[in-house]
Amino acid sequence: MSELTSTLSAGEVVARNYQVLGIAGAGGMGVVYRARDLKLERTVALKFLPLGLNTSEKDKEHILKEARIASSLDHVNIGAIYGIDETPDGHIFIIMAFYEGRTLAERIHLRGNIPISEVLDIATQIARGLAEAHTRNIVHRDVKPTNVMLTPNGVVKIVDFGVARVTEATATVTHGTIGTASYMSPEQSLGKTVDQRSDIWALGVVLAEMLTGTNPFKRETLSATILAILNEPPGSLEGVPIELQQIVYRALSKDPFHRYQDCFELLRDLEQARATIVMPDASDETQTITRGKVTSEFRRYVAEASKSAWIPAGQPRRSRLGIVIAAVVVAAAMAVFAFYPPARRLLAGSGGNTSKTTSALPRTQVLAVLPFKVIAGDEKLTALGEGVVESVAAKLGRLTENRALEIIPARNLQERGVTSLAEARKQFGANLGLAVTLEQSGDLIRVSYSLLNAQTASVIGGDSVTVPAADAFSVEDDVAAGAVKALHLKLQPEEQTALKIHGTGNPAAYNYYLQARGYLLNFTSAENVENAILMLKEALKVDPNFGTAKAALGEAYWRKYWLTKDKHWTTAAKEECDNAVNLGNAGAAGHICLGLVADGTGQYREAATEYQRALDLEPGDESAYVGLALAYEHQGAINEAEQTYQRAIEAHPNSPYSYNSLGTFYLRRDQYDKAVQMFQKVIASAPEGYSAYVNLGGT
Repeated sequence: MSELTSTLSAGEVVARNYQVLGIAGAGGMGVVYRARDLKLERTVALKFLPLGLNTSEKDKEHILKEARIASSLDHVNIGAIYGIDETPDGHIFIIMAFYEGRTLAERIHLRGNIPISEVLDIATQIARGLAEAHTRNIVHRDVKPTNVMLTPNGVVKIVDFGVARVTEATATVTHGTIGTASYMSPEQSLGKTVDQRSDIWALGVVLAEMLTGTNPFKRETLSATILAILNEPPGSLEGVPIELQQIVYRALSKDPFHRYQDCFELLRDLEQARATIVMPDASDETQTITRGKVTSEFRRYVAEASKSAWIPAGQPRRSRLGIVIAAVVVAAAMAVFAFYPPARRLLAGSGGNTSKTTSALPRTQVLAVLPFKVIAGDEKLTALGEGVVESVAAKLGRLTENRALEIIPARNLQERGVTSLAEARKQFGANLGLAVTLEQSGDLIRVSYSLLNAQTASVIGGDSVTVPAADAFSVEDDVAAGAVKALHLKLQPEEQTALKIHGTGNPAAYNYYLQARGYLLNFTSAENVENAILMLKEALKVDPNFGTAKAALGEAYWRKYWLTKDKHWTTAAKEECDNAVNLGNAGAAGHICLGLVADGTGQYREAATEYQRALDLEPGDESAYVGLALAYEHQGAINEAEQTYQRAIEAHPNSPYSYNSLGTFYLRRDQYDKAVQMFQKVIASAPEGYSAYVNLGGT
């Protein structure tokens, strides 16, 4: 295909009917020629699809089907598709209307600043065209300035409708995604199912680019761009009218549930903005947007408040400045707790602090289990240390019910880039920290742990012990028992027994398992996921009946799918999760694994069933509660979702995470009074964390 399109020149006739006039454009979706339709005597655009799309009759059937769907669109703001044809040697091309004028990309980058009136006009016409397509259940999937034509008479035309869908139906693309990276929604970047809200996201990016002259997420590399889309806020719109800021930030909510749910809702806000904003005089330079005026202070504040997922809720239209700035900049910090569940709680119990030195401990203990520090040149020992830290956090998490104790696992801290106790105190409200170090010498490992006061950074308790390197049981057990001692917890007999449960009687298998858990802490790394799979397979060679390892292998396969979008891995993941459940010794882990896979593949009812089964086995598992609530919410069962969040609070009345989860749920539902009550409870349980104050102010 590339050879054919590169040699077509003016005057050549394609498929006996189209005389090439010249190249109109080229890109990842194919090459476009301006041509003359010799039968109908009109100028058309011929879009030759990439070579990989023309390899089989099945491919061609997909292309014809999608082209027919796209050609059914008839709207003034949608570029017309006339038909589809192929060359004698089988190269397929789409015949489209050719429009004189320039692309929106040219208007943005070649003609200088765009007046607000023109920005509103262009955005409104794009939204109208998308609204028409969406009512026909057609999603563009590649909305961007180069796919928007501005005709001389002021009419906006969205072109290439259906081309992205054709490509998706017939080709395998890097990262499993279709579209132009810097305009893709978070769900599209991850290869998940997309709907009209992905087009709304892309329009939000286009709108931001018209207002500032810069794509808010474009970076130097593809991976950096995708990371920005997933994790970074879009930046400041200083100087842009508040009404337009509100529209952009809502359209660019990371979570599609918080975006405009359809283009009609977006159009209503655009029309309202048009009615309330004083239109600029095109001749008055002071009335146009000045590009690049994004203050570093504003950008830093937004980034600090939204290091994980930037997910502002839908804002009411009653107040401009207060609600917009609070919800856009401030409420972004809701992600601090909302998407990072603490260590799983497994057993109910009672107990309390018993020591003359308990005055050194806060009444309500929020313990951050600090990330294990990388040991240079020793990848396996680092992975073991990370696995030990995660496992200890999970075991301590089992002791939180009926105690004024909450655990923030290292995984949660790492996902937000937190490496120090001071930062854990600032972002999560931690008042205590647990630091673990490992040093290996020959066949021995020296295990050291310290319990730290977050406010003073002083050591409250700690110890060190030397154990055989092959004895992973002792490495973990000594840290867990030492932490319990330092926290002055009085355990019930069943709790003492639970601390020493490993799921296998073979220390070598457990060593492999802990290393795998360490690798899976950074599951965005393909190398780490591969290492985790290797370690888990070794663990299962040593102990084929290690159910928890099978559940972890299911998770690792799911992460493999997440990275590659090869559906083979979803099947493998579900199979290992099922195996873990069938062994009967994996506790809730197998069902949580099944819930993860089901929810990630859109099987929300099945996901809810699995999370409920996990809770039946381990009634205190807070992450299972949240997984269940989200599964309900995804399927539209709002009452059940609310009740599940409330059950999580009943099980963990001291948990800031549970209160914050319910608070953000209420905020998504525009139930502001209830959200306020929940955020106030978060502050009461974790007064050191700034996020709850931010959430409360935003609400």
